Amino acid sequence: MEAGYSGSVMLGLLLLGCFGSPPEKKEMGARRRERLERLASDEEQIPGRFKSITETPEEDLEALAALGYLDGTMPPPNDAGVRILDAAKVQPGANLYVSGQGPEAHLIDRDGNVLHKWAFDWFEAFPETDLKVHKEFPNHWRRAHLYENGDLLVVWGGQGMAKIDKDSRFLWGIDDENIHHDLDVAPDGSIWTLSREPMDLPELSDKPVVMDTVLVLEPDGTVREKFSVFDCFLNSKHRRWIPFMAKTGDVLHTNTITILPAGFSKPEFKEGNLLVSFRHTHRIATIDPKNRSVEWLLHGTWVGQHQPVLLDDDTVLLFDNRGLSDRSRVLEANTRTGRISWEYGGGDGEYFWSRILGSVQRLDNGNTLVSESDNGRAFEVTREGKRVWEFTNPFRAGDEDQYIASLYELVRLPAGFDLSWADASTATKSIRSKGRRAE
Repeated sequence: MEAGYSGSVMLGLLLLGCFGSPPEKKEMGARRRERLERLASDEEQIPGRFKSITETPEEDLEALAALGYLDGTMPPPNDAGVRILDAAKVQPGANLYVSGQGPEAHLIDRDGNVLHKWAFDWFEAFPETDLKVHKEFPNHWRRAHLYENGDLLVVWGGQGMAKIDKDSRFLWGIDDENIHHDLDVAPDGSIWTLSREPMDLPELSDKPVVMDTVLVLEPDGTVREKFSVFDCFLNSKHRRWIPFMAKTGDVLHTNTITILPAGFSKPEFKEGNLLVSFRHTHRIATIDPKNRSVEWLLHGTWVGQHQPVLLDDDTVLLFDNRGLSDRSRVLEANTRTGRISWEYGGGDGEYFWSRILGSVQRLDNGNTLVSESDNGRAFEVTREGKRVWEFTNPFRAGDEDQYIASLYELVRLPAGFDLSWADASTATKSIRSKGRRAE
């Protein structure tokens, strides 16, 4: 069952369409667009992925203050590292994060001290790559999976994947520009990731489209199998939704793949099924990889969501990027109706914003860890809405450090995770995303 929108929301949209925006708001919007275009031009010149720290223009702040919306809309602070620490309420465990400054990952404690660092440039493994470093094909890591022995599996979004050891030595890699976004590792060691390719799909469109696939690798990186997400719709009761998909471009934009563990009773959530998120259609789903069919599909009031996490048979947690239009939130929703039972981000003093990207993790103590990617920040919040830990990415760029590196994801490791291999001296490793193209 898919959740819909209320009549009052639809009425509001109709009124907005009839009356439009007041002249002063249009003028303010034009100034904002001009400023953001200028910032975007500057950001394009910076290797890696960085965003302006001062994302909210002064005139916008004045307008928000007049409307009573100023509380919680200030940009991230200029200071870096751990800014909030409530030791009694924080979930124990080290933190692993990857961000937009370069092809490296950091392991830090709750105080922000670096416990270990990995760094490996794409061109060391694939020196002949014809690659221009920019937002679509970045030489930095989008996701990382940490093995117990310190090995690290990493994804360069839109370029490929590699495995390195704890000393950042190359083990194996895949030069495949179709690999993107996310990965997970199954109990048998197989690696599940997302790929995409142009396809002719007559059931959908008379023009070629870009469709996501699931790519399964052996532990050594060799390909085991690959299958189309679209075929999973064709093989299921949810094929009736195909006519509502986009007919051109990147149809689904799948941004999450998670292998479900045992412990759920509903068949659509059985062990081994894949939990996925489709950003362009604002839906989340499960896929049975054996039958290659979509088993469950849910739509709610979220927009452009990332990282759904199944908490139990009736509840899913996710990062809602734009469901509130001008601010992000994390929420719990019913797996049948989409009805929201808990959220953080919509209240006074709860503001955070990531137009794209973003991640969320439910911790063992019941707290929620949020990666506010665009603004380079992560924080841990209690059920009651209190932030008990907050970390701001220390990596900056620009003449005045006015740009902050995107924090793709920060995850909390289990409290008992063995870090005897960790070496704080590796913190001196430094690889900034430079990139180069073959002539």
